[in-house]
Amino acid sequence: MRITSSHRFLMASIATFLIIYPTTIYANEISTTKEEEKTIVGGWDELSGYFQNEQAYSYAHGSAFFSTGSPRHTGKREETVINGTTHFRAHGWTTWRGVYHYTRARMEYWDGGISVDSGRKYGWHGTEAISPWHRYDPNDIGPSARTYYGKDN
Repeated sequence: MRITSSHRFLMASIATFLIIYPTTIYANEISTTKEEEKTIVGGWDELSGYFQNEQAYSYAHGSAFFSTGSPRHTGKREETVINGTTHFRAHGWTTWRGVYHYTRARMEYWDGGISVDSGRKYGWHGTEAISPWHRYDPNDIGPSARTYYGKDN
């Protein structure tokens, strides 16, 4: 998709709206299956920052596993140049002492499409997920970095 002046105006309008009316993104608004949504406790989105799925968080908080500590999550977008072309990827870390959990990193389009995905990276105490590189196209409305963490029921 080529970026036109209409696209630039739309993106500027959305950015202005989000600055004036900050929003929180919950996991049920993210492109996943219904079963996956139930396990996402929270995450990070490069456009809107950190978010938490209140229902999953409450479930995890009520479980015996949660008594070991609260989760800490960090997400970021990374950039590199490969063969003269800029590439981006998502990178996430979660520390959740005593809990078997996952971290996931993806580059996602505004319409819910997924460019690249690390898949769920499981572990105890601390997990890290890094998506594959996404090649930047200046004529395309590119995907945003998003990271997630959660625990299976």
